[in-house]
Amino acid sequence: MSEPTKAKKTASGRRRAAGILLLVLIAGPVYWFGVRPDMSDFGVCFRAGERLLAGETLYRETDGHLQFKYAPAAAFLFAPLSLLPLEAAKAVWFIVMAACLAGILRIVSRWPAGSERAVRWAAVWTAAVMAKNLGREFQLGQVNLLLLLLMVVMVRENAAGRPGGGGLSVGVSLLFKPYAAIFLPDLVLKRKWAMLAGGAAALAAGLILPAAVYGFAGNAAVLAEWKNTLFASTPGLLLTGDNASLWAFAAKAFKAFGFPSTAGPLIIGGLAAAVLGLLYLEMVRRGRAAAIPGSEFAEAAALMMLIPMVSPLGWNYNYLYGLPAVFLLSSALPRFRPVERAVLVADFALIGGTLREVLGKTAFRFYTENALILPCFLLLFAMLYAGRRRRLL
Repeated sequence: MSEPTKAKKTASGRRRAAGILLLVLIAGPVYWFGVRPDMSDFGVCFRAGERLLAGETLYRETDGHLQFKYAPAAAFLFAPLSLLPLEAAKAVWFIVMAACLAGILRIVSRWPAGSERAVRWAAVWTAAVMAKNLGREFQLGQVNLLLLLLMVVMVRENAAGRPGGGGLSVGVSLLFKPYAAIFLPDLVLKRKWAMLAGGAAALAAGLILPAAVYGFAGNAAVLAEWKNTLFASTPGLLLTGDNASLWAFAAKAFKAFGFPSTAGPLIIGGLAAAVLGLLYLEMVRRGRAAAIPGSEFAEAAALMMLIPMVSPLGWNYNYLYGLPAVFLLSSALPRFRPVERAVLVADFALIGGTLREVLGKTAFRFYTENALILPCFLLLFAMLYAGRRRRLL
């Protein structure tokens, strides 16, 4: 190895080490003062892990709003953590979440074409735009970063010609939340049978796994309790202030304008979801017809961004599933027209800058309770569609 090359690698290693040290120094106070006092959703999972190890039922009405709503197999992930004191388990889960975020950024940074410098700045810009959503995710101790990591791993494995591994990622994620089901029609359309088989195998194994604790009859009873919990709790949460799905946005708009209809928001939300689905299919058609290299990355990013829109319970912070789309658009920003760049930058500012500290309590509540994050991400979807149509992505 030549001296200049060795010196360059040494300098790169030092920068990386300095960056890691800086992140650790920042993460410590952020965790201690901003994350540790809450992590209420992690507390639910921690309790589920305790109940699993004790062979107790996971789903109880007495838990109220803080009910465990994932499949019984998901509790196995938290069972080892439940052996620790709660405060220690919180710290471990915070580290797991941070590792998931690092993994997501590392994988999606390989998607866009461009210089290393452009990709690096796209990562910084993406982190800034999504900081509000990510902060809330960490504060609650949620599992969305883990699920997003499994989804981007699925895309990577598929692109690398390893569909079985990608399918396993999809199946595991479905044991927590049904979000990855948004990929199923796409996989059928593209005839990804090996991936579908891997996903089905992982899902089936996960549904059977709790029988190791409860027995087969007990497992069937726990699965029935899980289903009843989902059907009983979801309808009452559709119009809560933090819900920002298409259906919730329409319902809140109807209420604001004094329309009492309950069917209207469902119809409008369904039509909007159908239009977005048709636009996505057009993206796929163009990508296949023109044999555009890397088209699967933009398509996958579009689908992930749609998750909180079409999910009945698409919370504001769930728009962190738009992170890959923000990354792709940020990396391609110089290739857009000047007016488009201005629109994108303004939209990014609206997404990342609408903080309580910036807007004030009243304006922030208005922004949140009226699901105004939805139009921001609809605009990103439109820009992603336009970019793919002009082969900018």
